[in-house]
This record gives sequence, structure tokens and C-alpha cells, in this order.
Amino acid sequence: MSSDNWNNLPKDLLIDIVQRLTCLEDYFTSIVVSKSWNSVALEAVASLADSVIAEKPWWLLLRSDTTTPMLLLAEEVAPGSIRYDTEFDLNRDYAYDKDGFYIDDEDHDKDTIWGYDYLKNSVGSSRGLYSLSSMKTYNIELPEAAGKLILGTSKGWLLTLGRDLQINLLHPLLRRQISLPPMNMFTAPTAYLPRAGFTKEHTSEHFIRKVAMSSELPQKKTDLSSLSHHSTRSPIVMVVYHRIGILGFARSGDKRWTDVRVCSDGFHDIVYHKGKFYAVDFQGNIYLCCIDVDEKREWPRATKIASIKTNNNQQKYLAEPLSGSGLLLVVRYDRDKLVKRDRVRASKYRTTNFEVWRLELEYCNSLRIPSCTLTPVNNLGNEAIFIGRASSLCVPSSDIIKPNSIYFTDDHHQVFIRLGGGHDMGIFDIEHRTIEPHYQGKSIHCISPPLWYI
Repeated sequence: MSSDNWNNLPKDLLIDIVQRLTCLEDYFTSIVVSKSWNSVALEAVASLADSVIAEKPWWLLLRSDTTTPMLLLAEEVAPGSIRYDTEFDLNRDYAYDKDGFYIDDEDHDKDTIWGYDYLKNSVGSSRGLYSLSSMKTYNIELPEAAGKLILGTSKGWLLTLGRDLQINLLHPLLRRQISLPPMNMFTAPTAYLPRAGFTKEHTSEHFIRKVAMSSELPQKKTDLSSLSHHSTRSPIVMVVYHRIGILGFARSGDKRWTDVRVCSDGFHDIVYHKGKFYAVDFQGNIYLCCIDVDEKREWPRATKIASIKTNNNQQKYLAEPLSGSGLLLVVRYDRDKLVKRDRVRASKYRTTNFEVWRLELEYCNSLRIPSCTLTPVNNLGNEAIFIGRASSLCVPSSDIIKPNSIYFTDDHHQVFIRLGGGHDMGIFDIEHRTIEPHYQGKSIHCISPPLWYI
């Protein structure tokens, strides 16, 4: 058939052909067939029915209403699985005892509060992706993530860890996975892995806290298959793992995870910035991670470059500003009260405030460690920070994204594990110090509550 014949196909027929494509590679091939195919392709994508997107979620990569961060909702669980409400109601007068413990007036016992078993209570394998721009939820099938801990990388990929101890990078829209070393290949002493009364399988549900990647991963199958051990195309994946917040990293093809040796009580967050990983610990100290090993350095280490005084319990985040200059440090404040229960720790909590600091980094050619200054930030200008259980990220403001704001999800993992988290989400206005919701529904989960998918 000549090119003129391809160009003269009826528009409705072209739209039908494009919408019947089975993979992303076919779409990119179709748009170079002719000018008419190219012009019709975007219209075909925009008019896709939700049922088609559910069957072929890779279409979301091409939708104009999914270019802003989306909220990956929690997996559905059986009715009654979430047995304890961890939400702290700021408008309610709670009764407390003389020691400051909240007096729980609900009838709970230890087995009721801690009796959650994901393998028994998980129902279905689909997830919802909520679009901030269209305020619409797209349901996608994601059996690869069922029953697993999920964290976000901000580069289109998720990290999953299941009770089989296998760790993978998962692209939820392309349904592709890349294997990483399993959980039992971390170097922390195995005696520290399970807590009292928990097996390694149960510990997997909260073993990894944060993840960051050094570079983007290809999306085509042919490019993914070419990734090899320590290939220049294989990104470094760094995680904060274990309940004491250890830094570890690996590449696809590695057999084990490698620790970053550092004198610290544990870490909250990590970020990749201009070829280097940076981390912030519980105490507010910021470290530069030097993971290259040479004759002078036998083991990857981290060096403290800056610090602020904060409480260890205040969650901290690192993000790269849109300017690419330096880093932003975010400190999250909340109100919470412990429930008085015999040998049972539970609490109700709610985020109330944030502080932002700008970390200026100045490198000298003769030194590998930068000089740093930390200054408080009261205005982010035309950008917003997205934080939570995914890698922290700055996004330009738009008709959808509010400027000078922090979009946050629930990541009080030390509280909601085996209880249920997901209520503590919202948009924090830095100028007015107010919080409003970004999602009107309810999505609660004991292991993997909602997180940003970017």
C-alpha cells in the first residue's frame, strides 16, 4: 500500500487501530507511519475508555492528565482487616491519664489490634491511580505488587518486597520487573532482622523505608534486557533499610547489598543529586555518600556536611529544587498520643506543620567534600515538594499544582505497621501554614498506604 493510501484512511478507523495496539513500542511505531497517523494518535489516547486503560495501563504514560504526579492508592483489603483507627482528630477533646497516654474507649485487645495478616486479608490484585489533574481514579491490574511492601523511586519505577524476601523494581504501567538482591543478602547481622515474635517474612513488611535511584531506567523491553552487572546503563539503587535506618545499595545483577559505613543513629531519607547520593539522619545531620571504592577507601562511607537541631522522631526529607542548585531539607511535625494498652503500643497521629531549609553546596576543585550553608526557606516560589513513601521531588506549579506547597502522604510507618495508615495526607500551604486534602476518598493499609507515583 502506498503512503498516500495510509494517509487517506478514515479518521475513525485510525483511532480504532491505534486503540487496539498491544504495547508502547507499537504506539511509537504507528506514529511514524504517516502524518495523519501522528496527528490522530493523541486524540486516540485522549478518548480511551477506562476499561481499555485497566487492561493496558501503559496508555497512562501518554495521557496529558497523568503528566503530574499521581497517587498510587492502597490495595483493597477484606472488610474488618483495618481494626484500629490511627487518625488523630485535631478538633476532638481526648481524655488522657496522668502519664499523658490517650485513654482508648474502644474495646480492643492485643490480638484485635495486632492480628492483621496480609495473606489472609488481601482481596484482589488491582490498584487505583488517582490523577490530581482530572480528579479521576484509574484502576489497573498489578498482581506483581499484591501482598508486598511498595516504595516509590520518582523515576516511574516502584520497589517491591514480599514475604518471599524477593526485591524487585516494578514499572506499574508497563508491568515489567527488574530483580535486585533479595532481603537476606543485606549485610546487617541476621540476629537484628526479625523483631521479637516476628519472622523474617513478617519483617519484610517494613524492612525497607526509602529508596532512591541514580538514573532513569529504559522503558523498552529491548533496552531492559541489555542491562548487565555494573553496566553503565544499570542505575544504582540506594535504600534506607532495617528499623535502625541503615544505608545500603546495589545494582541489577549484584548478588548482595553493600552497606555505607557511617557513624549515625540511622537515616530518614536519601536523594540523588548531580552524580552523588545524599542522606539525612534522625538527628538532622546531612551526609554525602562516597560509594566508590579505591586504594584509599576500602569500604563505601558517608561524611557529614551539615546539620540542624531537630527531634529524632520528626520525619525528614531531602529533595532537589527545580533550579538544580543545592538541596532542600524538609522537616515534618505532627501531633500524636500513645494509647494506654497493656504491652501494646499504638497511637493516633496527624501532621501539623513543616519547616524547609535550603542547603547550598559549594565544591572546590581540590576537595571532594563541599562546603555547605543551611538557611530557612519561607517561600518555594513557583514549585511544590512531593514527599512521603516515594523519593522526594520538586514539581513546577501549574493550574493543578499549587505553588509554595508541600504535597504529603502518610509515612508514619513506625505507627501504622499492622494497624493501618493512609489518613495523614494533604497539601501544606507554606505561606498560610494551612493544610487541605488532595484526595477526598479513603485509602488505608497496614503495609503499603498511598504513595506518590511520578
